Amino acid sequence: MFLGLLYAVVYFLLAFNAGGGGGAGHGPGTGIFFAAVLPYGMGLLFFPVIGFLAGNLRAFMVKVLFISATVIHYALVVNFLRIDWLRDSARIEGMWMYSPISIVLPGAFYLIGQLVIWLLFIREFVLNSRRASEQALGADSPVSSL
Repeated sequence: MFLGLLYAVVYFLLAFNAGGGGGAGHGPGTGIFFAAVLPYGMGLLFFPVIGFLAGNLRAFMVKVLFISATVIHYALVVNFLRIDWLRDSARIEGMWMYSPISIVLPGAFYLIGQLVIWLLFIREFVLNSRRASEQALGADSPVSSL
């Protein structure tokens, strides 16, 4: 959960810098990076929640909650991203001309974070499957009863 909170804070600072808070952004239209924290900043809660859920993916219900939270998050991101991108695409292009790193850094940070949580999910899923099959084989093995 702490890593999720740290991720949320770093991502917010990168988005704030890209949006003009650090002097690099072009104001309206550069809010595409805030799509991950919308609505009303509640999206920042997603990262600690996912960090908490990713810490214990053994139970089936936790896996369901993990997938549900990410699907809701992605749906909100796509919705807000679509709105900002279509409304102010000229300013986003201007930002790219002025400072490409202001677009690349928060975008890459977000995508790497998403890759990490899904790799954790897949890893835990594979490990749980392996544990279950080893337990099933161990219980049926005649050697285990000795």
